Parts: sequence; C-alpha cells; structure tokens
Amino acid sequence: MKLVKSFLVAAALIVVSQSALAEQFCVSQKVVVYFSDNKYRAEILELYADNTAKVYYEDGSSGVVKLDQIHAPISQIGSVSTGQKVVVYFSSNKYRAEILELYADNTAKVSYEDGSSGVVKLDQIHAPINRIGNISAGQKVLVYFSSDKYRGEILELYADNTAKVYYEDGSSGVAKLAQIHAPITCVGTCQ
Repeated sequence: MKLVKSFLVAAALIVVSQSALAEQFCVSQKVVVYFSDNKYRAEILELYADNTAKVYYEDGSSGVVKLDQIHAPISQIGSVSTGQKVVVYFSSNKYRAEILELYADNTAKVSYEDGSSGVVKLDQIHAPINRIGNISAGQKVLVYFSSDKYRGEILELYADNTAKVYYEDGSSGVAKLAQIHAPITCVGTCQ
C-alpha cells in the first residue's frame, strides 16, 4: 500500500509540475530561446517535469533547454511594436529600420533599409517624428551654415533636435534644428 501511495504522490507531483508548465508554455508553441546574448527562434516539441523542454530550431536542429531560457515572442513593449518603422541611433548616426522581433531583455531585432539586420537595445530605437516646433517632415527650408544658406527639404526629424535634409544640389545631410529655418512668406501685412 505504501508503494502505491508513494507512486500516486510522485505521479501527482509530475502532473502538477507539467500542468504548471503547460500554463506557461505549450507543445507546438513558437518561442525564442536565449543563450547568453544570442537568441534563436524555435518551436516547443516536448515539455518535461524537470522544467526543461525539447525545442526544434529554425535551422533544423533540436535540443533540450531549461524553461528559464525560453520566452514567448513579444509583439509590443511600451510604445514599440513589431512591424513598426523606426530610427535606430548609434552615437551621432541614425538609420531607418523596421522592428522584426522584440525580446524580453529589452532588445529588438531590426531590419535596416540596406537589407542588413541586427539586434539593438530598445533605448536606441525612436519612432519617426513628423513635426518639431514649426519644422515638419516634407517642408522646404533654408539651412544656415556660417554665413551661407542652402535650400532643402526636411526628410526626417530626430529626437535629438536634428533633421536629415535633402538639398537642392542633390546632396543630403543632418543639420541641427537651430540651423534650419522655414522660408518667410510674408513680412508686414500680407494678403
């Protein structure tokens, strides 16, 4: 009788453990497996009572990992979501990109306009800005460099109070908003 009772208690613990796991993860669920700084897309094949899971990776390999290495894909963190067009900041450089994946460690996989991709921290990602003060994207402006003035059009505005400008001569560059002025259309009383 003791043996049967011990077996039933052990079986009950396994069932409780498996049902607790099933509440967090399910067989066939798409997940992201974390190894140090690397992240791999996978599908759960089996869940085990010892808090591990057998997963099948996109590259065709499979393995057993601890459940604390697995995270469900995230579609939104704060105001940032997958599929969103963003600007990624690296020091003073800015790159247009699209968010492909979001991760629990506050990073995101992005695809850049040039076709490359990479993982960046969320604090490097900014939504495009359409207007700052009286300057807006698409607006014709004058950009002042020392005593010279150049005509151009605002392509993008950035959170660090700079803008990418396309100049009449076909070149483009980033200028500080303090250098950019909207053309004056009227001085005094105009009609």
